[in-house]
Amino acid sequence: MNRVLVWLVLGCSSSMLSLGAAEPAKTKPSSSKKGTSAKTPAKPTPKATPATTTTPATASGSSSSATPAPTPPAGAGAAPAAAASPKTTPAAAPERKLEPFLLLPMPKLVGTSNAKAVGGSVTTVFCPAREISRAPYVEVYTDAEFSKLGISADAFEEKARQAAERLLTIYRPELIKDAAGKVAYGVYRGEKEIFPCLMMAPSLGKVFENVFGKEVIVAMPDRNALYIFPPNPAVVEDFAADMESRYELSLNAASDEVFVIKGETGEIRALGSFSSR
Repeated sequence: MNRVLVWLVLGCSSSMLSLGAAEPAKTKPSSSKKGTSAKTPAKPTPKATPATTTTPATASGSSSSATPAPTPPAGAGAAPAAAASPKTTPAAAPERKLEPFLLLPMPKLVGTSNAKAVGGSVTTVFCPAREISRAPYVEVYTDAEFSKLGISADAFEEKARQAAERLLTIYRPELIKDAAGKVAYGVYRGEKEIFPCLMMAPSLGKVFENVFGKEVIVAMPDRNALYIFPPNPAVVEDFAADMESRYELSLNAASDEVFVIKGETGEIRALGSFSSR
C-alpha cells in the first residue's frame, strides 16, 4: 500500500520536509478511534543494531511504565532500542495540584465539539481536558462541563500552554542513541495519557535545542508517548511505518500528523500526515 504523505509549506527556515516514521507507545485501552474495534498491536521485530538509551538522572518518586521503542525498516540508519526502555520518570518535586487545563490531541472524527485545530492541523483536534488521579490520568471535558468553566477556547489554550510548561519541569525525556552513539530521538512515555499534552509547552523546543538545534519535529501516534525528532526528514522517515501501525492499532490513538515546533518562539505548525488512508 502506498503511503500518501500530505505536506504543508513551513513559514520558517526549513522549506518542506518529508514525513517519516515515528515510534509508538504501549497500547492501552481508552477511548476508541474512528469507531474501530479493539485490536492488539503486533510487537515490532528489531531488524537493526539496537540503539543505546540514555536516561537522564531520575528522581526517587513515582514513575510511569515504559513502552517499547519503535523499529525502523530494515537498513534504516538510526535504529532505536527494541528492548524495554527506561521509564520517563518525574523529577523530584513537592506535591502539586492536578492540572485543570490541558489540550489532548485526538483524531478529528472522535474529538469533542469544543476541540480546536492547532498549528493548522487537519486530521487532529486538541480537546479541552484535565488531569485526574486515576488511570488514564487525563479526562476530556464534556460539553456541559466545559460550558461551566466560562472561558473561551482561546483562553483555555493559553492556560493549557502554561500547564504544559509546568509539566515539562516534572517529566524528563529518554534520549535514544543510534549505533554510532548519536542521539536519534527523544521520547516522553509511560502509562499516563498526559504526555502528548506536553506538546503545547512553549519551551519544548528549547529543551532539545542543544541536541537537535533551533526546531524539532514531534509526533504522538497514541496518547502514551510524545516523540521528539531532529528537523531532518531522513531521520523521521525511518519511523513512518511503525508510527502508522501504532496509530491504526491503538485504542487510544492521538494523531496521525507530525508537527514542527520552533525553539525560539514555541510556534507549532502541522507538517504532514503519516497515514496511508
